[in-house]
Amino acid sequence: IEQVPVDLNQVVEETLLLMEKDLVKRGIAIRRSLAANLPPVQGDSSALQQVMMNLLSNAGDALGSGGEISLETRPVSGDEGAIRLTVHDTGPGMSPEILPKIFDPFYTTKSDGTGLGLSISYSIVREHKGTIDVESLPGKGTVFILTFPSAGRDVQA
Repeated sequence: IEQVPVDLNQVVEETLLLMEKDLVKRGIAIRRSLAANLPPVQGDSSALQQVMMNLLSNAGDALGSGGEISLETRPVSGDEGAIRLTVHDTGPGMSPEILPKIFDPFYTTKSDGTGLGLSISYSIVREHKGTIDVESLPGKGTVFILTFPSAGRDVQA
């Protein structure tokens, strides 16, 4: 992956340009809270867009029709130079026994799923020296938390 400075907010907006119309058509509200003046992350915008598309697609599938997806970018307090992107849906959530498996290749809970989306997303985030965490409770929705170092920051591999 060729890594250049990437505006994470721009990746979010460009992904929403591709996906928002379909989600809204299904009765899903999209909420944005994108922090101004975020430092860029070092990365590949196409790869990061693939992660965003996967997370939005999964959130849309979980919601079916209706509900809400919230996207937020912000600097990480207490971690100078780190940037956080959260994708939160108001869907049915996941049971605790499913959570440890969701990033495993070929693991899926969808009848028509390949089980590769989150596995590939996990790899892409790791290639960007970032982390991806998930919080989910049945009936409470799901939150994916992606944290990346900013482009100018030295990162310990």
